[in-house]
Amino acid sequence: MTSTKGILRGSLRVRALVVLVICGAVSSLSAQSGGPYTQILAGDKTVYIYSSSQGGYVYTNSHAYIDAYAAISNTNPTADVCTAIQAALTNLATYTNYTGEGAVIDARGVGPGTTQTCSATANLWNGSTNYPVVVLLPAGTIKTSYTWQLPSGTKLIGEGIGGSGQGTTIQATTGFGWMIQMGLASGCTGLTVENLTLDGNEITTGSGVSGILNQYCGDLSYVDHVWLYRILGTGLTVAPSPSTAAGAEHSGPYSDIMFNTADAATPSTTLCMQITANYTHGIRHVSCTTQHLSGVPATAIAVCVTTIPFPCTSLTNLLLEDIRIEGFEDGIVLGSGTSSVVLRNIDGDTNGVSNTAPTVNVVDIPTCTNIFDIAMIGIGNQGTVGTGVSNYTINDTCGATSLTDASVALYVAGRPSTSGLGYSRFTTSPNTASWSTGSGVPSGSARTCQRGSLYSNVASNSAAPSAFWVCTLNSSGNTQWLAPGAQ
Repeated sequence: MTSTKGILRGSLRVRALVVLVICGAVSSLSAQSGGPYTQILAGDKTVYIYSSSQGGYVYTNSHAYIDAYAAISNTNPTADVCTAIQAALTNLATYTNYTGEGAVIDARGVGPGTTQTCSATANLWNGSTNYPVVVLLPAGTIKTSYTWQLPSGTKLIGEGIGGSGQGTTIQATTGFGWMIQMGLASGCTGLTVENLTLDGNEITTGSGVSGILNQYCGDLSYVDHVWLYRILGTGLTVAPSPSTAAGAEHSGPYSDIMFNTADAATPSTTLCMQITANYTHGIRHVSCTTQHLSGVPATAIAVCVTTIPFPCTSLTNLLLEDIRIEGFEDGIVLGSGTSSVVLRNIDGDTNGVSNTAPTVNVVDIPTCTNIFDIAMIGIGNQGTVGTGVSNYTINDTCGATSLTDASVALYVAGRPSTSGLGYSRFTTSPNTASWSTGSGVPSGSARTCQRGSLYSNVASNSAAPSAFWVCTLNSSGNTQWLAPGAQ
């Protein structure tokens, strides 16, 4: 039987052997000529492989995982992270022994926890679309004055969101438009942006600053755990491609996103998100916050709103859930051509600087042109109390309904009737026409009700014979439940 001491000694021998293997690999790498790569490049990782031609295990190098700091340490050790990434990308694009399967560029060791200014050219990714790359960014702040245009297959991953030195922040220094563009042309797939902060720096001059634009990348492309901070343009746009209707279709989900203008003087044109693409995998776990110290931001999330850039004529199949909205005049606006949309767990508040804050329409349907099949579940408005103004949880022009309920469990807007006089609708709110059930006659025949509401009596006894009741006006002009004849 093997003793515990024997096991420990064996474990220590294995660990010692691993240390010797690693140390030996570092010292003997340059002497190796075998393996899949014929040239050793700065930043390559050492790998341990079996080679039958060399009689066993040998050490060689790999381009699949590149240390961006090592790639520049001999020639330009003080270079910024953008220069280091560009050098690694250039190596991948120009050396013929790179086979194109993909690579990880680890830039976490380039100036971690510091503030760096991108000195590389505006074309950081070299316009390349022929290889997928995972880029690991360092903690700290990276200042940039141009759009990062990410090719198909790129995965841009930071060290998380947070304050100075606590995560990865990409900060705009001038007004140049979008900070990140997902994809270069239609057909882009597998592109992700994760675990970082985009800081718009409160810039409104020049082209202004917006966050992330996706109008090219579809399947397996998403944004996750991103803070859109002090951006006074649009935080995120998900749109069809200019050249084809597909564009960002089937992309997403867009999740764990926080949009916050902080104490900036926010223009009325500021948007948290704009969605105009069909069949995405949804918008989830999002907060949109503004203090609107100057101006009144009109809309937090615009869904197929034609008056905003990236026009939209129709949008179908969209889920928005777990959304928190503060300080915007309108929370979620559903524009013309919107259909098959589900809104779930939407929470609104004014978050104003005084009790004269603007009205909050948590969900707003301002037009009835080709809008149908909208399901809302768990819609709340904390701004309905104590603000001194009228705040609507749901404002539905199609149903001629404006609900001031603090919460609405269910509201469904269906399709227009064939007669063209109204829409099918169901809601749990008692403050608009609805359909309810009970056992017996509605208590008090003169009890106030919402005109047009329906009541079904499901009692089985003959003492309450009428099975169907309608809320209508009596001769005095008051609403009451009346049974239209015995049924």
